Amino acid sequence: MGTPTEAALSDEALARGWVSAEALAAARAEQDRDPAAGRARRFLGAILVARGDLTWERVEALLHGSASARETHPRTGDSP
Repeated sequence: MGTPTEAALSDEALARGWVSAEALAAARAEQDRDPAAGRARRFLGAILVARGDLTWERVEALLHGSASARETHPRTGDSP
C-alpha cells in the first residue's frame, strides 16, 4: 500500500472534522504560492500544522490510516 495522496489526506481530515474547508482552502492557496516565492512546494500537512489548524499527531494518524488521534482542537484544546 502506497502513501495516501494529499487530496485523500485532506478529504479525510475534513471528514473527521479535524480541519475546516476554509483552513484547507487557505493552506492550499499558500501551497500554490510557494513556487512563485522561490520555495519548494511544501506538504499540505506541514502548512496546516504551521498555521495551527492541525497537529502533527493527526497528520501522522492520517498518513498511517489510524482512526485514533487526540480528539482536541490544536489551537483551543477543545473537543470537536
